[in-house]
Amino acid sequence: MKKRYETKFSVSSLSFNEIENIIKSHPIIFQKIFSKRKVNNIYFDSSDLTSYIDNVEGERDRNKVRIRWYGGLFGNCENPILEVKQKIGQLGWKDRYNLNNFKLSKDRYFDYKKVFSPIK
Repeated sequence: MKKRYETKFSVSSLSFNEIENIIKSHPIIFQKIFSKRKVNNIYFDSSDLTSYIDNVEGERDRNKVRIRWYGGLFGNCENPILEVKQKIGQLGWKDRYNLNNFKLSKDRYFDYKKVFSPIK
C-alpha cells in the first residue's frame, strides 16, 4: 500500500494559465506519464451523503469508495478497480481490489452482484 501526503491550496484568485505556469515551473518538472485516456468513476456514499459532506466541509479524516476504469463510459467496462480511498490528516492511501468486467447501459444500470462477486 503506497501512502502519500497531500495538501490542497485554494487558487480561486489565479487564472488557468497562471496555475499551469506554476505547475510547469516546479523544480520536480512534472511530466505526463500516461497517454491521453478517459477515466470513469462510480462513487458510492451513504444515504445521508457522509462522504460528500466530509469532502465539502474539508474533514481531516475521511474516506470514499469508487469503481474506476479507463476507456468508454457505456458498454463493456474492462478491468474495473474498486478503490477505497482513505485520508487521515494529510496522509492518504488507496486500498484497491480487482472487479469483474461489467456492462454499463445508458440508463446507468449494472449488475452490482456480479461486479462485486470477487470480493470476499
